[in-house]
Amino acid sequence: MKTGATDPLAVARAPGFRAALRAFARESLPGAMVPGRIEVGGRDPDGLAGTAYAAPTGPVEARLVGIWQDVLGVHRVGVADDFFDLGGTSLTAAVLLDRVRDECGVEIGPHELYAGPVIAELARLVGDEAVPSDRSRGIDPDALAAEALLPDDVRPGRVVEPVAPFRNVVLTGATGFVGAFLLRDVLDRSDADVHVVVRAGDRDGAVNRVRKNLAAYGLWRRADARRLVGVPADLSRPYLGLERPAYEELARRADLVLHSGAGTSAVLSYRQLKTTNVLGTLEVLRLACRGRVKPVHYVSSLEVFPDALGVQPVGEVEPPDVDGVIGGRAQTKWVADRLVAQAGRRGLPVAIHRPGQVVGGRATGACPPELFLCAWLKGCIQLGSAPDLDLFVDAVPVDFVAASIARIALSGTGLGQAHHLPGAPPVRWAVLVDLLSDSGYRVSRKPYGEWRRDLRVAVEAGAENALLPFLPLLGEEGPAPDLPLRNVGRPFEADRAGGSETAPPVGVSELISGCLDYLVAIGNLEPPMAAG
Repeated sequence: MKTGATDPLAVARAPGFRAALRAFARESLPGAMVPGRIEVGGRDPDGLAGTAYAAPTGPVEARLVGIWQDVLGVHRVGVADDFFDLGGTSLTAAVLLDRVRDECGVEIGPHELYAGPVIAELARLVGDEAVPSDRSRGIDPDALAAEALLPDDVRPGRVVEPVAPFRNVVLTGATGFVGAFLLRDVLDRSDADVHVVVRAGDRDGAVNRVRKNLAAYGLWRRADARRLVGVPADLSRPYLGLERPAYEELARRADLVLHSGAGTSAVLSYRQLKTTNVLGTLEVLRLACRGRVKPVHYVSSLEVFPDALGVQPVGEVEPPDVDGVIGGRAQTKWVADRLVAQAGRRGLPVAIHRPGQVVGGRATGACPPELFLCAWLKGCIQLGSAPDLDLFVDAVPVDFVAASIARIALSGTGLGQAHHLPGAPPVRWAVLVDLLSDSGYRVSRKPYGEWRRDLRVAVEAGAENALLPFLPLLGEEGPAPDLPLRNVGRPFEADRAGGSETAPPVGVSELISGCLDYLVAIGNLEPPMAAG
């Protein structure tokens, strides 16, 4: 039976029905196939069936209504209308937040929009709680230093930790990029069972998510299934969200913990990433201290060192004070790095691994399309131009990072140390722009301001562009310092004698070229001739 506005019960149920359908679609379909607009029969095209129109009551709400109308292309928007029910998508959300920043002078993250996608809520953030647009997504140094204090209860017992060969390895982040390659190396280099900590409903669901992720990068082997143990858990929750018996059993069985799980978005703020990146690290340290002591290898980042260090070589030491560490992602890594080091000083056997900007593997270039450098260069290809920036880019292949960490961890060596994995020397952004042209893509260089205007015009006209999620970070004067583009080409010292792999003899340009070839091969990027 067809439902519509004349059916009072259907009208009342329509918003919840649309929300349920959208949630189901997001869980079942690739992101590109999730419909941006779901209609329940009889819907009013200028508003929402079942939602009474609520007019704006002040200048902030009125301004936001105008922005929503422009971005969504609808005639009438009420302050109680849901952005996504009006046809909004993750792409138009990025455009919307970019407009809000420029026209209202405030910064609002995607998380806030998804949590309250109505104008009334957005107006409250604009009026009271939004971050000024000239500030980073991080927090101030004093507050950050206070975040980096290890709670007193995170202390190891006196039981001697297990030694190699390890029989039961706990791995976080196996559904991510680095975690997938790290899992592959652990499976190949050992006979251990790997307990994969994954958000899922049950053990089988956890293993299935890991299997799909490995298969996406060409890493899945049929024999892997017998050695994977699903742990349906959540890094952001106390005791990893596990029931106490399951938590105690995991703490009892584990011999070694590899912690690579983290949120990596450059768009999200420190507060938005804290629960997973900081509190999740604390929960991993607590697990390692529970019962018999378990060594922890933590995947940090070279982003914990500020640009202010200049061109002097940076040793494998604890990062300095947080001044100059900018952006939510880098700051959460800095705090977690400090917490792990403090746990080490309390007697927990730990090692910290700090890769540079991770890109696709040396053999296949396999990488997620949303990876920053891939999306940045793809967006320039789609636009036909690139900004003329005097900045540096670093890159290290994911297979090199995974092999180095796995070799050190499984050998039982390298504890009490930090291990830098910088990869190839940084190159100027202009070198990668030239790479696009040399590869056959028609990409011209433009002054940053002109390029930014062209990008905004293109996306507001409906053009598809991979840079849409980063629009809030493209300010009028230049890219926000949150992005992994550096003012200097910093050299990092790396001791390869501790069991890590030999430095990869592959330059940044070659690595990026491999990533672009991979995106073409999987159909994510048009080949050069088609693009030209």
